[in-house]
Amino acid sequence: MLRGHDDTVRDCAFSPDGKLLVSVSKDTTLRLWDVAHGTLARTLSGHEGAVYRCAFSPDGSLIASASDDRTVRLWKVASDEVAFVLTGHGNFVHGCAFSPDSHLVLSAASD
Repeated sequence: MLRGHDDTVRDCAFSPDGKLLVSVSKDTTLRLWDVAHGTLARTLSGHEGAVYRCAFSPDGSLIASASDDRTVRLWKVASDEVAFVLTGHGNFVHGCAFSPDSHLVLSAASD
């Protein structure tokens, strides 16, 4: 059992190589887990609201996270840095996905 979030876990996704699992929570964080050892690898913070969905890019270099702060953040897996903050939605963002070539991100919101 993986423990670490301080509130409800809303979504999780495996990396393309199956070595990492990302989980997102209403506690505003993303947590990366080492699947082989069942341990927390690192915590990503930056959203100002609950995080509802996450997705690894097919090439495994980025994680997208959708939040009720009306943004989608793209995180660099290798460095834990935010590569981009995508804005423009007028309400909570409840979904995100990458295109098969990792070049596009789709987001879905309540607006």
